[in-house]
Amino acid sequence: MKDRKRMQEMLFSAKDEPNQAEDASKQPIKICSESESSATETFNNLNAKYLGAGFSEMLTEKTKVTVNVLVIASLLISGMASLASGQTIVQCESCGMDVTLESQSRYRVTDGNRNTHLVECYMCALALINDYESLHIETVCDWYGPDFPVTVDSSNYGGEVVVSPLTAMFLRGGSCVTARAAYNQTAADNLLSEGFSQFTSPEQRYALPSSTQVKLVSEAIEMWYSQPRTTGTSTPLALILVAVIGVTIVITSIFAYRKLGTRSRQTEVKT
Repeated sequence: MKDRKRMQEMLFSAKDEPNQAEDASKQPIKICSESESSATETFNNLNAKYLGAGFSEMLTEKTKVTVNVLVIASLLISGMASLASGQTIVQCESCGMDVTLESQSRYRVTDGNRNTHLVECYMCALALINDYESLHIETVCDWYGPDFPVTVDSSNYGGEVVVSPLTAMFLRGGSCVTARAAYNQTAADNLLSEGFSQFTSPEQRYALPSSTQVKLVSEAIEMWYSQPRTTGTSTPLALILVAVIGVTIVITSIFAYRKLGTRSRQTEVKT
């Protein structure tokens, strides 16, 4: 009986040994350092926060690293975009509206001291002429596009203006989104009919009102935007008064001298 029990115990122990070896083989072998374990735990926490704990467990370590890099990159990009947009949006010097990057590149305005002035539309650019002694304005035709530039050089607050080309026209619809620059009469007619073209600023692609006024740029500046100053210096009133008094004294002295001479001759004749 004892031998039979001993045989049974040996058989059972032999059966358990493979199972124990198999369980040991299934256990992961820890070969990472303490810092690597900390990094892995950090990635797992980020995944649990942004993707959920259940989904995080389904990802491999390599996938987790990739996902976290993408999340951090997207946050950085969105933050930089917000910062950039905050730096580029400024107010129009004429109307106070926000000047977009499109407007900054489309309307280039500099004064005689080479200072740059930011405006929202062509109408706002022309409105600055009476604020600066000299001004240079560059834009492009709203119908023909960037290959057809329109420039204005103004001096004496619009008293003297040079427009290139001479045929350039200004369409004033009454607001920033309905102001147009045209290279010639044909472009002006097309803009008046269609409102805009593929070359018109995206924020200004609206139909023009029937009350839109169309003039040569030179005529528009002379009529609406120029305020030439008198360059000659005025003579002070005090100097004028002194001159008048001086002339009066000279004339009075001449008459008195002549009168005195006449009396002396009469006295000599009598004697």
